[in-house]
Amino acid sequence: GLADGGHTFYVRAVDLAGNVDSSPDSRSFTIDSIAPTITISFPVPNGANGWFISSPVAGTVTASDNLNVASLSCSGASQGGLVGGGTPNASRTLSVSGNGSHNVNCTASDGASNVSDSETIRIDTTAPSITYIGRTPNANGAGWNNSPVTLGWLCLDQTVDKFTPYIFQVVPNT
Repeated sequence: GLADGGHTFYVRAVDLAGNVDSSPDSRSFTIDSIAPTITISFPVPNGANGWFISSPVAGTVTASDNLNVASLSCSGASQGGLVGGGTPNASRTLSVSGNGSHNVNCTASDGASNVSDSETIRIDTTAPSITYIGRTPNANGAGWNNSPVTLGWLCLDQTVDKFTPYIFQVVPNT
């Protein structure tokens, strides 16, 4: 097969008597079997366990192609204007905001092929809450306990949609 890139096909007519066409025809075409490569970049999360604790989160998407990047678009993020469209390297700024897990999907086209890439951005700007849920056994009439006491709290993180009960037992000194 033909290699990627520009090619020109020339046609010249010759009849049975050997007369040669003095103005051959030609057609040019481009073969492009290589899809653009996409890179989605966001900073390292500033919270624990891969979460951002501030919003919005700014990033970039870049696309590179051996010929030209015709288009570059993303869903799941606000996009800045296309820079470098119609050249071998194009980019857009991205911004993701709001608590929760966000999937950013990007597609680049070079006019012959499409590729996609995605990135998950997790944002949690809300601190968890803690609620005292009680103790057992209840204190005696004088407000004292003479046996081990169990205390309980409920911790809730609404963004991550998880709750964790914490139970502590207080054992008297003997």
